[in-house]
Amino acid sequence: MNRQAWQWGVGAWVALRLISALAAAYSVASMPGNGVEVPGYWPPQLSGPLAAVAEPWLRADGLWYLKVATQGYAADETLAFFPALPAATAAVQPLVGNEAYAALLVTNLASLLGLVMLFAFVARVLDRHSAQAAVVGLALFPTAFFFVAPYGEAMLLFAGSAALLATASKRPQLAFVFGAAAALSRPFGALICIPMAFMVAGQGGSPRRWLGPAGPVAGLGGWFAYTWNLTGDPLAALHV
Repeated sequence: MNRQAWQWGVGAWVALRLISALAAAYSVASMPGNGVEVPGYWPPQLSGPLAAVAEPWLRADGLWYLKVATQGYAADETLAFFPALPAATAAVQPLVGNEAYAALLVTNLASLLGLVMLFAFVARVLDRHSAQAAVVGLALFPTAFFFVAPYGEAMLLFAGSAALLATASKRPQLAFVFGAAAALSRPFGALICIPMAFMVAGQGGSPRRWLGPAGPVAGLGGWFAYTWNLTGDPLAALHV
């Protein structure tokens, strides 16, 4: 990734972060309360200078992701929340003290790197101006605040952009890994196998190049296998 990718990716993320912080502060003042009850889980009490920044995001489905990160999965509604973010949050939690800060660190870092790699991918397959429009347009889109909240969208942006860039760069092993991670981020992440397959079909060369598009399929298949083993229902991932 070149210098322009970092400049535009980081710049777009900073704009997203500032706008989201202002919107979050206004929302908390206007509409206090959580809005979603998560049985058996309550977020940690935050203190220190970062508490005011983090607290507005501890609402709604973000709490389900935090519950999975700390308590794991059971044969219940937790299966609606794909494992990429909870797994990354659990890995980072010992370094930052609690799951709330860990999840916000993971999602913000993922969204930043995702925007950088998205720029690099679009610039590679189209041009620099299209890449600029892509990252700025995405960062300023009204629902882009999900990329800095403790939700799975940031992980999908990161893993999906990385999978596409690896595919365009003819690095099938990396494309497989990131494609699988995209499928484990959000329910529709597996669909990234479609553009990956189109790119691979036009590249020619060794059959090994198809390893990349197989990654999202393998990731989703692994999730179905896990939920089947946990619940005894082969379609548990759909029924939830």
